[in-house]
Amino acid sequence: MDFQTEKLQLIEELARMQDVRIVAQIKELLRKKAPLKADEMQNRTNGSLEDIAAKRVKSSATFKIEFEQWKKKKRTNLKS
Repeated sequence: MDFQTEKLQLIEELARMQDVRIVAQIKELLRKKAPLKADEMQNRTNGSLEDIAAKRVKSSATFKIEFEQWKKKKRTNLKS
């Protein structure tokens, strides 16, 4: 299958798409055109290291618990 055919198939699938979240993710991917530059990546790294040093981070176990609680709350709100 050639590249043009693949793109057309993706367009057809997108046209049938019912999941708003997936469409939003695709739009976000299309907005991100250029990769981060070295100085932008370094700034992010420095910011992360500062957060770690200042203890503004959570353990993965804490994050997992909070994430599960968030998902339950989100499901409850969607049912309302």
